[in-house]
Amino acid sequence: MATKNEVAKATKNEVMGDFNARVLAAAQAEQEVRAQSGSNLTWITGPISGDSGFVEPTSADYIKGAKKNGYVIKDKKINLGTTFNAIPIGMFKVFAEQTIPQGSEMSKTVSYWLPEDAAQIPTGDNNFEHPLSNGNVLKPVHWIFLYLPSHPEIKGVVLSFRSTANSIYSAFEKVLKGCSKICPEVMLSISSQGIENKKYKKTYYYPKLEIDEQRNFALTDSGIKSVAGGLDKDTLKDVLDRYCELQEAFKAQTVVAKKANIAGYLSEGDAGSAFDDMDDAEEAEIRF
Repeated sequence: MATKNEVAKATKNEVMGDFNARVLAAAQAEQEVRAQSGSNLTWITGPISGDSGFVEPTSADYIKGAKKNGYVIKDKKINLGTTFNAIPIGMFKVFAEQTIPQGSEMSKTVSYWLPEDAAQIPTGDNNFEHPLSNGNVLKPVHWIFLYLPSHPEIKGVVLSFRSTANSIYSAFEKVLKGCSKICPEVMLSISSQGIENKKYKKTYYYPKLEIDEQRNFALTDSGIKSVAGGLDKDTLKDVLDRYCELQEAFKAQTVVAKKANIAGYLSEGDAGSAFDDMDDAEEAEIRF
């Protein structure tokens, strides 16, 4: 017959076993959320300013070789230069959920939303922004996923466009659609361009995207066709594998998660209201 201590120990083990199962399940759920929120992406920063820590040798953010109006990958301490080549493997529109700046505190992105989820939240005074009941706001963002020939080992590389840069993305997207069937067909040269803000009488710098005449390959009705001067067989397969994986991941909503409780983000009186104010170009998710 079991003693009281043995019974108590067995009961404790049973309880801890159940608790451990719950914790492990919760941990798995958190990892999925982290992956879906964009935290596993590799962000390109730039064009960087002349007073950025990236160019200052005494700064903890210093990256050797970084220059004004250049580009870096901060997390990997990689300098991409003031001009670099890249192959686009995906173009997507998402919405960034951002906090409202308080005093000297800058706004922060806390998560990303799918366009069809954001469309269920009415806009506020700004027709492109969607205020949430938690005090945050949804703002449109465009992502270009890139394959870097100079760093083929790095996956999930993203150049992000927001605010004024959204118009640069839109203009580039029209040109790209006019000269390719799918985005990986082209090689990009990425540099910077200055755009004057007349209100503040100041010039700000944004990405400049130029399409090289040399194509990587051609997509025909019968499939992929090599072109003279294009990508070699191994690189082409690597690029197209990542292109396919990325499209599949977005379709499966594993890069940006679908929101389960959108009603909880609606302000009082907004529940059940239709969202009809966004024009077609702004509402549609841009996808190749």
